[in-house]
Amino acid sequence: MPEAQFEALINDPTGERTGRRLRSLQERLGAESKEFAVLREKAGANLRQSIIEAATGTIPAGKESEKKHFQSHSQDWFKSFSGGQELANKVFTMDLWPHLKEQLLPFANAVRKAVMLSQVSDIAL
Repeated sequence: MPEAQFEALINDPTGERTGRRLRSLQERLGAESKEFAVLREKAGANLRQSIIEAATGTIPAGKESEKKHFQSHSQDWFKSFSGGQELANKVFTMDLWPHLKEQLLPFANAVRKAVMLSQVSDIAL
């Protein structure tokens, strides 16, 4: 995913989770503000990794005593049913599927086979 799309990835179309996602990055980066421009500057070349860690609920080094708090960040990202739907929608609307298809289509077909569905050659919204 190009860095230019990171802000769009963070933005929740309903507006309900965007602030919490930005706040999770703010906490992890130790930034004074949760404005995306501030977070981007603070993270520098590590912005992609910071987003991944927040979205997956990774516990930052030295923050083990706050394990549950940092793990809970994932619920504001894509680790929920509605979050999964949002992420799937973004994969297609942000034109990411062509880049992910080679990796994800075999998995999708393995799941389909396991539940007695035929394989597909592509997936679309």
